Amino acid sequence: MSNITELHQVDLHSGHITSPRWSPDGGFLAIPTQSGSIAILDIETMQVVQTLGHHSGEVTAVGWDYKAGVIMTGSLDLSVGLWDPK
Repeated sequence: MSNITELHQVDLHSGHITSPRWSPDGGFLAIPTQSGSIAILDIETMQVVQTLGHHSGEVTAVGWDYKAGVIMTGSLDLSVGLWDPK
């Protein structure tokens, strides 16, 4: 097996990360966190450009709506969030 090279590492200082999702254009990554927020990572700069929401529990699910560009999240606090990252 060939070597795997790490390109970049992101430390959000907020516990473990579950199920990140790509934006429709592939330029951003929505990263749900254990702390209850959603970090939006710009793939080109590898910087967190926005932090969305705040659930009172861990965010366990995130999805981009490909037509509307909004993000839907689900949390262990039994809530669902709908976020417009624009």
